[in-house]
Amino acid sequence: GLYRLRGHGRRKGAAAGIAGVHFLRDGRRLLSGGHDGTVRVWDLMGQCCLRTWMGEGGGGAIVSTAVREAGGGRTEVGAACADGRVRLWSLSPSLQDDTSTEEPNKKQARIDEPNKEQARIESPRTDTETPSEKEEEEPVRYMGILPPPPDDTGGRRATLLKIFKIEGVSYLMVSYHRSQTLDIYVVRNAKERERKRKVRLQRRRTKAKKKQDKNTDPAPDGTEPASQKTKQGQKKGLLDSDSEEEEDASDFPVLAEDSRDYSHVTATDQLAFLASVQAGSKKTKAGVSPARIRGFCALPPCAAPPSAKNRVLLRAVLALGSNAVEVHEIRRKEDDGDADDGTTATTRRVTDYSNHGHATGPRHISLSPDAQTFCTVAKGRAHVWSTARRTSLRSIPLLLPDPQKSTDKLHYGTCCVYLPDNLHVAIGTKEGRVAVLHVHSGALLSDDAAHDGAVWSMDLRPDGRSLATGGADGEVRLWEFEKGTNGAPVPVHARTLRMNDEVTAVAHSRSSDPKALLLCVATLDATVKVFFEDSLKFCLSLYGHSLPVLCLD
Repeated sequence: GLYRLRGHGRRKGAAAGIAGVHFLRDGRRLLSGGHDGTVRVWDLMGQCCLRTWMGEGGGGAIVSTAVREAGGGRTEVGAACADGRVRLWSLSPSLQDDTSTEEPNKKQARIDEPNKEQARIESPRTDTETPSEKEEEEPVRYMGILPPPPDDTGGRRATLLKIFKIEGVSYLMVSYHRSQTLDIYVVRNAKERERKRKVRLQRRRTKAKKKQDKNTDPAPDGTEPASQKTKQGQKKGLLDSDSEEEEDASDFPVLAEDSRDYSHVTATDQLAFLASVQAGSKKTKAGVSPARIRGFCALPPCAAPPSAKNRVLLRAVLALGSNAVEVHEIRRKEDDGDADDGTTATTRRVTDYSNHGHATGPRHISLSPDAQTFCTVAKGRAHVWSTARRTSLRSIPLLLPDPQKSTDKLHYGTCCVYLPDNLHVAIGTKEGRVAVLHVHSGALLSDDAAHDGAVWSMDLRPDGRSLATGGADGEVRLWEFEKGTNGAPVPVHARTLRMNDEVTAVAHSRSSDPKALLLCVATLDATVKVFFEDSLKFCLSLYGHSLPVLCLD
């Protein structure tokens, strides 16, 4: 790298790290959020930190950040904190511009800023002033906490948030820890934002006036009002509100006196809840296992006819923990009951890519004799792929009979090999079973308890007459094929070679002479032993690996 920017430290009880970095405007400033709970703005030209602030209310470590360029040259910053809340700030243009390259008249204007600030403080404020005019010089302005969805029951912890701009409209998306829900917020335009702010201020003034009239009215017995008998420390601020439609008091730092300025734009004014996207579940015979959201992004809507009643606002693409990908459409409906926004949004899943790959890492791959397909095995499932189209042709669940129970059980595939007829595949499992499946139908043709431990490797003899398997029980078993009732090859156990250690890999030599065939066996002691295939007598031992050999060819 060119240089390092040091400043983020380690928070007590949390790991040190950076949650996110973003370039600001022209790329000369960098914003970073760390696990120490601080947000920093860096000057890349001077390689120094310009501004540092922490989440109000003790939010803890920051786990994700997002930025958006707002109007008037300001930039809005969102941060998901360890307490589960999403906090928002607004950065002034002066914090993002490089003053070292400004013209002299602009520098002089910045020198005169303290005098302007003093004049602004001395002059009375009026409600006709816009928030941008009154707080133009504030480098960092706290906007509050992101309002939760209407049906939120609490207890969720935000872990990832992103901002996307689709067709000129900005959307904020938030996902949660071990959750299948994605919340989508829309950024209001200037007209809607100002209307929301004026309504909020009018409600505050109305409540403040009612509270003041109540405090000044004398008691029925002629004594002083009961509110004046209360201790000063127990009284609420004059403009405090308990309404659910207004921002919570915990969104702002607690002060001795209520000196907060409620006239600026808050998070509730800026953002409106749009919809919640619910990810699908992966259904199995054992039940329904939820798939949490690991990542997401937004795409523009597909081309729709102009006469469509429910216009698609955007599409949300979800990457799930089950290695599946889902695409959801967010549509806007006209709703007369919503007097604030005028519209509501609904979601619909349009595409589900759940069977296009393994949910976990593949353990083995085997190419068919004609090289047209290949088979891969992993936890609970085997996939047959096309080498030409590079797509999955069939997904076969590894459901094998459980000898202890009357039901089938999903097994963990560890190795596989195609049989010479190109229609069947033999699969070894972690539970010690060897099964033969039909490639096209996925039907189970035979199932044998081959080893006491996991079947780590299997290899087919070059002439296709027998199959060798090696397991965790330290045995190498040779199987000969016989024709079953339906003509399918069925493996029958013929011979056993016992080893002193766990077998990790087996392989036959590629000799055309059956008497010259060799059987190579790799064990857990990092050696490869070679035997004569016909008599299973020891031939030689190969040393050199410092770790166990996992593959032979």
